[in-house]
Amino acid sequence: MGQPLADDSVYRRTTNFSESDVKLLSGASLRVLLEIDGRRTLEEIGRRLGMRLDEVAKAVKELEKQELVALFEPRVPLELLQRIQGWMIKILGPLGEFVLIEKIEAMGHAAEDFPVRLFPALTDDLCAEIKNPEMAQAFRRRMSELMQTLNPSAA
Repeated sequence: MGQPLADDSVYRRTTNFSESDVKLLSGASLRVLLEIDGRRTLEEIGRRLGMRLDEVAKAVKELEKQELVALFEPRVPLELLQRIQGWMIKILGPLGEFVLIEKIEAMGHAAEDFPVRLFPALTDDLCAEIKNPEMAQAFRRRMSELMQTLNPSAA
């Protein structure tokens, strides 16, 4: 919470949100709270409200302090990770079943809670396990296609 907020950060409302909390907010924070939807970036919220990014960031800090909003980080759907695990089994044999989970855990996460932002690093780690260069390249292409389904603006 002590670090500066990025203009592409996305926040969502928390379940702690209640009507009485709204009365304790500044006007700017209330306006920002009403725009937070788990999809809009802070930059987009600022444009919509005609506010500077530093004003939006200050309002978000106030909302975070009151636990009304939290940074939203998209997760990789478990079904996609299961598909990747199936590919790893086909490529590496029975050990492939454990490689994906080990790599995810080594990154400090569980499969059920793996952030999309780490997907490229996971791809690199998994490709390093594939000794056949052609299979590794084909796997990387499949992973790139999956990444595009997770984030259409990703390369």
